Amino acid sequence: MKNSMSAIASGSVRPTPEQLGRRVDLPGAIRAKMESAFGADFSGVELYESQTVADAGAQAMTMGNKIGFAPGQLDFASGAGQALLGHELSHVVSQARGEVTGSGFLNDHALEARADREGALAAAGESVYSGPVAPISTTSTALSAAGPMQAKKPKKKGTGSGQELDPITKFSGKKALDKRPEDYEEYHRAQLTRSEAWQSGLSGREKSAVEAYSTGAFEQINGRLRGQDVEPPPGLDLAQTTADVSAAIHKSHLEHDTILHRGAGDGFIRFLLKNQMGIGKEELHKLGIQKDSIDELSEKELRKVMMAKATRNAAKAQVFSDPAFTSTSINRGVAADFATDHGQTGNHGHLMEIHAPKGTPAAYIEQLSMYQHEHEMLLDKGQKWRLRAVESIAGEKIPSIIAGQDTGRKFDKNSMRLILELINEEEEGQRR
Repeated sequence: MKNSMSAIASGSVRPTPEQLGRRVDLPGAIRAKMESAFGADFSGVELYESQTVADAGAQAMTMGNKIGFAPGQLDFASGAGQALLGHELSHVVSQARGEVTGSGFLNDHALEARADREGALAAAGESVYSGPVAPISTTSTALSAAGPMQAKKPKKKGTGSGQELDPITKFSGKKALDKRPEDYEEYHRAQLTRSEAWQSGLSGREKSAVEAYSTGAFEQINGRLRGQDVEPPPGLDLAQTTADVSAAIHKSHLEHDTILHRGAGDGFIRFLLKNQMGIGKEELHKLGIQKDSIDELSEKELRKVMMAKATRNAAKAQVFSDPAFTSTSINRGVAADFATDHGQTGNHGHLMEIHAPKGTPAAYIEQLSMYQHEHEMLLDKGQKWRLRAVESIAGEKIPSIIAGQDTGRKFDKNSMRLILELINEEEEGQRR
């Protein structure tokens, strides 16, 4: 005999063994990854594939040490599937530590946002907690007793009245999504899901090319595209790999106007001013800087030249280009980490806020990259762009790679934000 959904939801009864569904083993490698992330012993956790969970309108549901997944939701191989597992294990840990009380279904937005964030970190192989964690055991009888149930429900799609937009539609144009961790993790998971669909359409050679690019060959590939004399990695045909990476990127296009992020040091600013804008001795002297070359400028002088009205006006009239591929991130904190050379330049660096129009070929390659924490969106070679604005970011908080965390650091007085607008050949032809 089955217990009614209303009785289960109220917490007065628990699901019957039949309603729990089919028991599924947690693979050892995935369990070890999750235990390392949470600092917990998950040997007592039981996983089930359950139609009851689907009937409740949920993707997954945690009841003490038991986690039920709606049919088709349990996926150990994908990043999104591991993030969902991590979401539910966050609830297991919260319940084991006595942080959650009550009975029946709980509907707590803060707990769900926390579980989203912790699940994404666990899926990425990162520690959920920044400090030391006392390991807990999930094998206690108390954890298995009747108590609260926490359900992960799918987001509604569509634009009609009373319906939520999908995360990519909602968040693609947000400038500082990292300030709202629950929104960022929702967006991140949606990008992972979309990326899985993209990967399923790649040829074996295209997939291998993206993996080769993202695990180190990007230096030689981009160097060759920029006309440098490079030595290819052993066994790698740079021309063929370049063509395959480009072909892979062109199988994925941005569905909406999207804001992407990239970090830059002073070297990029010098290259921009000297090599692409041709600023030299004459222009420097007009700005009151008695030096003969951009290469001689201090951080303060670079900022003065870059933010000068004459420079900004000249930049707005110019189309900039790079023959190489362009790595960007959906995570502003990753850009900040690169801007400060992973802390090597202290609090000094520059952020690039890149506005990419709908339809831009762009591939989210996190699952094919050795550096998954970079949350990389890869743009095709030969990008063209305009510099729309330059802003001082002196005193702004330096964002963390982990959304919502406070680094306790601020950009120095010579750091800048460059706002770039990607363009395409058709648009450029119309402007001419």
